[in-house]
Amino acid sequence: MAGAWLSPDQDFDSGKISLGTLHSAKGLEFRAVAVVACDDNHLPLKAAIDAATEPDEKSVTRDRELSLLYVGCTRARDQLLISWSGTPSRFLASQKQSD
Repeated sequence: MAGAWLSPDQDFDSGKISLGTLHSAKGLEFRAVAVVACDDNHLPLKAAIDAATEPDEKSVTRDRELSLLYVGCTRARDQLLISWSGTPSRFLASQKQSD
């Protein structure tokens, strides 16, 4: 199956898998979403945390990273797959599964 990077003029009915970043998925909805690389090496993004120099700034950056994951996961209308390799992100480990 072919894939296409998310773009404003994309034809979502083309049968192609849409690929993109969490940022590029904002405001969109899909039948199924896979959020990949949700491990401690990738989420939260180390470069974003390291760029923050003050403790308050680091906290705000972590909150933004968590919000971005939330946005990505809520793009799924029917099915959501979250994957990781090794240790799951602390953002996933801190969430309790609801019944």
